[in-house]
Amino acid sequence: MKSLLALAAVCYSCISFAQTSTLPDSCNTVMWGVVNAKGDTSYLLGTFHEFGNVFFDSYLPIAYRYKKANHIAVETVPDHLFKRPKITKNWVKDYLIKTHSEMNLKFVKNLPPSFLCYTIEQQLLTSECHIKEQDDVVSMDGYVMNGAITDKKKLTGLEDATGSRLNLINAMAGAKDNEDTAAVVRLLDMIKNEQKYIDTIRTQCWEADNYRNLTLNYHFSRQSVEDDTNFPWFLDERNDAWMPKIKEMVDTGNAFIAVGLKHLYYQRGLIRQLINSGYTVMPVKMHKTAKPVYKNAPARNR
Repeated sequence: MKSLLALAAVCYSCISFAQTSTLPDSCNTVMWGVVNAKGDTSYLLGTFHEFGNVFFDSYLPIAYRYKKANHIAVETVPDHLFKRPKITKNWVKDYLIKTHSEMNLKFVKNLPPSFLCYTIEQQLLTSECHIKEQDDVVSMDGYVMNGAITDKKKLTGLEDATGSRLNLINAMAGAKDNEDTAAVVRLLDMIKNEQKYIDTIRTQCWEADNYRNLTLNYHFSRQSVEDDTNFPWFLDERNDAWMPKIKEMVDTGNAFIAVGLKHLYYQRGLIRQLINSGYTVMPVKMHKTAKPVYKNAPARNR
């Protein structure tokens, strides 16, 4: 009962649609409360992968619910995080070096071309859409994982960190059967026609602006394929595969699940699937803190 009352206190104009099939598409939030049959509440956060720790800590409901959770889930957890024998003083730096190509040339050389294409496009999006804040030192996804390890919370990856992630990126780059021929062609085209790719990336900045300003349309009434022919396998199929783990976490209670925002969109998105499975799902009102405290962030180099 206490969980339900607490959740009701932070819900707002998107109105309560608990067990209904008609959901309001527009909603000024990136976080949703999910209540199980026992009245326990878990939280579902839609992330924007290129945003960082500043956005995360700027919103009190996000930072507070994350801190209170005892089980954290993200899309994928890099294998080396699980294999580390102990957390060293410089573990955040080690994580960054292993996961951000611009910080390690040797790592870049070892990337398959399809992964490198994807990494370059992410970096272009971050720079051209002015996503990175001055005090950002780690991506939002990395920040969630870093804090879970620091606070010794249970950390779960909803999918395999190596196989499924690489297969997805191969598919995104047009490669099949782990062949990177198409990605190599794309990389060469990026080098020859750099401005074309920069201009294309700039046309996507409206998505970052909508996330930053919380002016979101979840398209609950639409099929994902209506917006992008890649979405059925990139979003829907992955959502279906994640649902057993997500339900198990929600049934246990006190979980914090952070996935890309568009996994919450559309008719086969996680929100609709959770509601159709009998859970009460409600939007959480966003309000900013007076001054963000970057608990999980390493010290900046001066």
